[in-house]
Amino acid sequence: MIEPEPPITEAVRHPLPSELIHDLRNQLNQIIGYSGLLIEQALGQGQDDFVADLQKIHAAGQQMFVLIDENLLAVSSSETRAGSAAPSQEDAADEAAPELPMGNGGTGFVLVVDDIESNRDVLSRRLERQGYSVATAENGRQALVRLRAETFDLVLLDIMMPMMDGYEVLQQLKADEALRHIPVIMISALSELDSVVRCIGMGAEDYLPKPFEPTLLRARLGACLEK
Repeated sequence: MIEPEPPITEAVRHPLPSELIHDLRNQLNQIIGYSGLLIEQALGQGQDDFVADLQKIHAAGQQMFVLIDENLLAVSSSETRAGSAAPSQEDAADEAAPELPMGNGGTGFVLVVDDIESNRDVLSRRLERQGYSVATAENGRQALVRLRAETFDLVLLDIMMPMMDGYEVLQQLKADEALRHIPVIMISALSELDSVVRCIGMGAEDYLPKPFEPTLLRARLGACLEK
């Protein structure tokens, strides 16, 4: 008796290293971002009993970020780290104490464009603590509608989004005489040198990788708006 052929099943698709890094960075951006905000809130309300445990969560997120950079990025030779080298394990622990709200923060109306709601929420709350007014858009098309209807001082634009990615939004924005003067800082969970070069070449002012370090975020926005 002839044995029946085994059923043909669709091969399981494993994410490419760059896709996996992007997804992991997005999740870590939320863990680090929310834990940082909670630490600041606990300190501000005198709830010191919660701070130590929250700092452990924040530090663990930073250390996981280092492990991703040191191991997963090495898997793909096409992946290079944008900006300076990733912090060491010791540096990550040092970053576990987020900034406290400052009275003399930034000023300006910032549009945050990101397809992930938690990323928009974390970044918006961080910017509001730094003194900025913030609006959000969940995709590129919505961003362009808001940009044409309202007056913004700066755009924080995610690169990898469905329907219309950050490159296309940036291209349309810089091609529009009424909008091209608005400075754009690109943001992405995928830290890739080619992306940085491409964005700057298209007219972006700067580039920030996720997860965001609050002091760096403040400095980059401040420098961009001063121009």
